[in-house]
Amino acid sequence: MPLSDLSGGHGAATLQHRSEARREVPVRALILSILALLVPIATVVLVPESGREAAGLLVWVTALIPAFLLSYYKGWSGSAVALAAGMAVIALSSIVLDLRGLPPPGAGTIVLLVAGYVTVSVGLGLVTELLHRERRAAQEQALTDPLTGLPNRRHAEVFLAAAVGSARSTGIPLSVVTFDLDHFKWLNDTHGHAAGDDVLRAFGRILERSRNPRWLFARIGGEEFLAVLTQTPIEEAVTFAESIRAALAGLDLRWQPITASAGVAELQVDRDAHSLLEMADGALYQAKEMGRDRVEIATGPARKEPPQPPEHAEIHLAPVRSARSLLILPGAAERKSVRRVLELNGLRVDEFERPDQVPIQVGRAEGPVAVVVGAAADAADAERVNEAVRAVVNDDVPLALFLKDHGAAADVGLDDNITVVGWPPAGDRLLPVLSGLLTSRIATGIDRERHTIDSTLGLEDETPLTNALVLVVDDERSNRVALQRTLEDIGFKRILTVPDGESALEAVVTERPDLLILDLHMPGMDGFGVLEALRGHIAVDEFLPVLVVTGDKQWELRQRALSVGAKDFLNKPFDVSELGARVLNLLETRRLHTQMTDLNHLLERRVWSRTRELERAKDEILFRLAQAAEYRDDVTGRHAERVGAAAAILAAAAGLSPAQCDVLRRAAPLHDVGKIAIPDSILLKNGPLTADERAVMQSHTTIGAQLLANSTSDIIENARIIAVSHHERWNGTGYPRGLRGDEIPIEGQIVSLVDALDALTHTRPYKASMRYEEAEARLIADAGSAFRIDLVEAMVGARNRLTVVMSEGA
Repeated sequence: MPLSDLSGGHGAATLQHRSEARREVPVRALILSILALLVPIATVVLVPESGREAAGLLVWVTALIPAFLLSYYKGWSGSAVALAAGMAVIALSSIVLDLRGLPPPGAGTIVLLVAGYVTVSVGLGLVTELLHRERRAAQEQALTDPLTGLPNRRHAEVFLAAAVGSARSTGIPLSVVTFDLDHFKWLNDTHGHAAGDDVLRAFGRILERSRNPRWLFARIGGEEFLAVLTQTPIEEAVTFAESIRAALAGLDLRWQPITASAGVAELQVDRDAHSLLEMADGALYQAKEMGRDRVEIATGPARKEPPQPPEHAEIHLAPVRSARSLLILPGAAERKSVRRVLELNGLRVDEFERPDQVPIQVGRAEGPVAVVVGAAADAADAERVNEAVRAVVNDDVPLALFLKDHGAAADVGLDDNITVVGWPPAGDRLLPVLSGLLTSRIATGIDRERHTIDSTLGLEDETPLTNALVLVVDDERSNRVALQRTLEDIGFKRILTVPDGESALEAVVTERPDLLILDLHMPGMDGFGVLEALRGHIAVDEFLPVLVVTGDKQWELRQRALSVGAKDFLNKPFDVSELGARVLNLLETRRLHTQMTDLNHLLERRVWSRTRELERAKDEILFRLAQAAEYRDDVTGRHAERVGAAAAILAAAAGLSPAQCDVLRRAAPLHDVGKIAIPDSILLKNGPLTADERAVMQSHTTIGAQLLANSTSDIIENARIIAVSHHERWNGTGYPRGLRGDEIPIEGQIVSLVDALDALTHTRPYKASMRYEEAEARLIADAGSAFRIDLVEAMVGARNRLTVVMSEGA
């Protein structure tokens, strides 16, 4: 569709939760207005002469008070109400005078009164309506992106926080989609920022055309957009994201087609708004890394911080936090690109423009530093950067350095802790280097700084248990004082006492105590009520020990208390030594529980990191295997990569699921792996092949299938199917088995079509390339004979995206 066709509003409909500028009229203002209206009537009743002459008009001034009050709060509607009330007062006063047999006010007096009320009411209504309008405009500007008219980041964060809270309480699904426009920097650099602004506005209008009363779309910065899809499961969110991506691809732009990448995430039970956005952003980066113009689903857990103990809980082992990274790059765009790689690897990022901006304490505060990423112009500059880095972090922290002078790499590489990465900064350059650095760093360096797993299990923490915060709950002051003094004698310094259950719950939420000493029998909310209510205030993996101190020795009460959360009992009157022993035992148990929880988070993070490493390693091995075959007859070595990306695009256009598209993207590059066994004399022959040579060449399909056979991996099994079927033809004239129509696996049909498209548009030793339009026309002519008709139609529909893919590495 042409860019100009996307007309309509600028985001007003998406501001579902915009608050009205007008306010409700307070009760006291209504009472004052009624009293002011009664004054003229009462005066006429008591002193009739005051209402008949023009000199008595001051009596009626009080009736103007409602006009001021109601106009202030309600604008035009308030002025109308006040005017009607004033007219009613004038009429009622005339009726009262008539009933008493007194002459009514003169015509001049009534005209003056009516004119005064109308003038004042209309004037106040006009002024206050203008004020309300300005207030609404100011509110909208504070929550709206001025370029697209969509809500801005602030509005989106408020809306998302509320949506997450609602979804958690109701169990209704909530999904988010983050969009990022591909090649946007190229568009700004090539055609100017005005062209970029046009595309941003167009994308905003695309979102608006897809609006749902329950959803919110926002521009959250630069070329990034966010969709908060309430009451929407992830499957529907993926469909929505694909529709938005397709709508953008369908715009009739005068520039190179602009595409969008998207990341989709669904709210999980143990996630909050921040981690939900992190999951979506991680999926978005994966979409970028996998070639752009695609939708990715968040599959792994978001970076989840282990639960942080309150500041007063000094008895605990310091929690194992997510490792940190320092990012020192001069350009904002470069920092953004690299930051995403670091965050995708589970790192928290501190950004700086220059090394001298990094404060000395950054290497010591808020957790250990796992890696530093910087940039240098040459070897001398690299040495200066390294010196600045070593001033703030330990010598064993690795430095990944983007080096502008590629020839100086050998001089810089002398230091084992400096790894040189080619300039400019890009995810595909940094990712393999970063993966290697983090694998060794997370496995060794962080463990040394936070103690090894064995030392964690050895419980080396020597912080005194008496530093814990103890909360005492008892309705009798004498009991509270006795417990507090006893605990102080034992050595506890931080003791909080409260007299009732409601205060206890408030203290648990605000103070986060380490131990609760609780009386069972209290007026109002008793001890059982406190134990029941605590379940809603304590996290699933948090252990808050409760010591019940009671004079009741009934076994049934103890069983009931244990069933709702009590951990130990102490009878009144209590023995001082016994109280101390039980309190210290419970605190020691809490310490052990916290340490094991921290250890579990560490292990979960490590398993996730290793799993991601294995997945990336597997993908890289498969990709390099495909390249090994393609380098022999593809002068660029990019044929396999293009076929994989194009197969995923065509599969999406043909209606395959996102998971199927992802498998195709990873498996399709291996379609010609059997060419490894074909002699160069045949593979690179500059001329027609003989019948025997053609048979040898065609055997690459069965050889590839044999190489990939008997695998338990879904990707390799799909690659085997593609290898043996991608030269079959719809009419049965293909090889090696002469399959016809739907006998050919859909994976093979898709790869067959994009393989032919790539072969036609790229040079080979035995042929020249042709323009994309010519290649497309030839394939259209073969629809129904060599290729499936609906797949060819899908290829034509995906022309913009396929053109971009086929132009890479040409």
